[in-house]
Amino acid sequence: MGSSNTMPTRKLNELINQAQLPSAVDVIAKLQQAVAASNSSTQHIANTLKTDVGLSARILRLANSAFYGSQSIETVEQAIVLIGTDDLIALIISTEVIDVFRGLEMHLDMQRFWRINLYGALTAKQLGRRTQLDTSSLFTAGLLRGVGELVLFRALPDLMSELLSGTCADHPRHELEKNTLGFDHAAVGAALLERWKLPESVTIPVRYYLEPAQITGPYHYHAAILNLGHQTALFAHDACATPIIDHYLGELTGVGDDELVAEIKPMIDAQFEDAAGVLLGN
Repeated sequence: MGSSNTMPTRKLNELINQAQLPSAVDVIAKLQQAVAASNSSTQHIANTLKTDVGLSARILRLANSAFYGSQSIETVEQAIVLIGTDDLIALIISTEVIDVFRGLEMHLDMQRFWRINLYGALTAKQLGRRTQLDTSSLFTAGLLRGVGELVLFRALPDLMSELLSGTCADHPRHELEKNTLGFDHAAVGAALLERWKLPESVTIPVRYYLEPAQITGPYHYHAAILNLGHQTALFAHDACATPIIDHYLGELTGVGDDELVAEIKPMIDAQFEDAAGVLLGN
């Protein structure tokens, strides 16, 4: 009995051990530490970023994109001020993850995958502002919400393709994953992000975004916001999705989740295509 209970954990650990780390994972960890330190200056953060030439060039391209007004940004310091340290970390990690998981297009529509993640992240960020929660971690968690799916599609492409074809409102994919593997992609994603040394404000909401009711404590609402952001993104992309019926945020805002989404949706729609250009190079 004990041996069978450990099999899913062992398989999960094997998947994480096989997953490729972003080449800049150490610099990302140092950037997060620098941003988290209350006495860190823009120059200190820039100096940390400059230790990776590729990341520095990427941030300059992002800062000069249409999403940020196509400005003439020439230095990393200027880019940090324009983008902001919170979005800086989220965009760096996401673009690194995009590079790590290139090549999955034969099994998964990667453009659609990242567009759904981005739409959900923008929604989560706005919901965080509306509920006065930490918008920086919500944006990062929203962008990385589905990274566990990528790990599973890389390691088990045939199985995941089969589960994807069987996904619908009555049989959500994460339930099919649990029935087949003993865990779902949210558990995989959270474990991987822990390996990448991301903070609990990101890893815990990612772990529980599919089932926010399963978590209590400081990150319950973060998980609920990720859930709502993801459902909103699925609806926006005409995907198979269950209706938004869980009103987790009402006690924070005094209005229902559907009212919140209706309130912020015009803002998300106005930002989305430019933001997709930043993230995906469209």
